[in-house]
Amino acid sequence: MVWLCGIQMGCRSAPAPWPPIGRPSTSLLREAPVAVIGLALVFVVIWFVYRDRLPPTLPAVELEERFAVHHALMVKTIAAVSVMLVLSAVTAVLSNVVSNVPAVLLFKTLIPTFEEPTRAWLVLAMASTFAGNLTIMGSVANLIVVEQARGVGIRIGFGEYSRVGVPVTLLTLFVGWVLLIL
Repeated sequence: MVWLCGIQMGCRSAPAPWPPIGRPSTSLLREAPVAVIGLALVFVVIWFVYRDRLPPTLPAVELEERFAVHHALMVKTIAAVSVMLVLSAVTAVLSNVVSNVPAVLLFKTLIPTFEEPTRAWLVLAMASTFAGNLTIMGSVANLIVVEQARGVGIRIGFGEYSRVGVPVTLLTLFVGWVLLIL
């Protein structure tokens, strides 16, 4: 049996390199509430900083005006969303080919020309960061973990890593992209 996060799994693979997890340590029990309170305070501070910038209500518009503006706005929105999706995909691929920093530097002169450069910088940062999970070569941390695992007798190959890394990266890129586009 293999222990994974305190749960005994029925597979008969190599034993886990860590001891079974029973009850949480007292330091975890002591520190977890502090972390939750700290995170909640971050949201409270952000709300206080940005609450004055939010409009109380949207102005009323005549029905005919709404339809006249709707088509142009829809086309503009689709174009912006498509550009951000392509930016995410290209950044993820480049981050794995040439590494994160050079990939971001390649976009340094292009991003300011976007209609919403701040959002484009956020998408670029998100995609270049999450892209490190795509392959073993995507991040130095991945290489360190694979080498540490090899030291205790666990071999993680490129294909094995990619079976998990590709879906996780695609999912996190999509979720991040949706959150940044909204």
